[in-house]
Amino acid sequence: MESALPIDDARSRPARAVAHLKEVRRRAKSGTPTIVAWPAYGWLEGVLWGGSANRTWVVAHDPIPIRKQAFSGTFSKKLAKRFSRVQWISHTSAAAEATESELGFRPLVALHPILTEQHPRLQSVQERKVVTVLGQFKPSRNLDVLTDLAAGLEPDRYRLQIVGRGWPAVPGWTVTNRFVSESELDGVLAKSDAVVIPYRKYWQSGIAVRAIEHGAQVVGEETEFLIHLAGRQYPGIVSSSDDQPWVDAVRRVTDRPEAASDMHLRYRTLVDESWSRVLESIVSNSPNRPVMGGK
Repeated sequence: MESALPIDDARSRPARAVAHLKEVRRRAKSGTPTIVAWPAYGWLEGVLWGGSANRTWVVAHDPIPIRKQAFSGTFSKKLAKRFSRVQWISHTSAAAEATESELGFRPLVALHPILTEQHPRLQSVQERKVVTVLGQFKPSRNLDVLTDLAAGLEPDRYRLQIVGRGWPAVPGWTVTNRFVSESELDGVLAKSDAVVIPYRKYWQSGIAVRAIEHGAQVVGEETEFLIHLAGRQYPGIVSSSDDQPWVDAVRRVTDRPEAASDMHLRYRTLVDESWSRVLESIVSNSPNRPVMGGK
């Protein structure tokens, strides 16, 4: 598969929006089945592709946004409900159900992709385990979790860091409040022993998937996404039965660093199976080779 529209973080948002529209117009005339990996125009993406000559599938990431997003409001939803002519894809059944509740149509389900090969994990020589929170601050972040972790994890055994744009100061954590490039993000993950996903509500986490790609452990509340990613018995799933659920989960995963390799192989198999079902439906409806639509 090829990318129809390369990602260029150096361009402004208006420039990216115009480039995406041009790509939609170009590809809509091609007659080639297209998967749009990221709906730049939110729910209106289904309307933009409505007049295309090709079959189109669009990945809907957050049916109910966890932060403010363009083209996700009531007016956009009304237009999408009436005029959308694409097949939507969600990464979990919960997200598909939420989409159906919001718009009245049911997406296909294909799990969040993961790299085929896991990055080599270097032998750690760090005296303290590195516990990391990565990504932009959003209102759905649970700061109480971070406070509990800072109070419960021994500072001589654990180093706590937050890396991402928009974060406030959090007691007990070193905060790097800025945009982080892709290469920097990979470097942080490679040196992290555990990556915490402190959300009150989320549908899936690209950071969690990338953590597994780098051999780091993940800690988060039990969700459909995390069960798919790690398995129901994974020690990093926060349990309400623990005295200090988040603290206990971090301790469990940092004591078992080898578990990340098993997680990667298991989840990769589930991803392949779920996308095979979607791609088979695409190929069966067209003799053309499917390609990836722009992000």
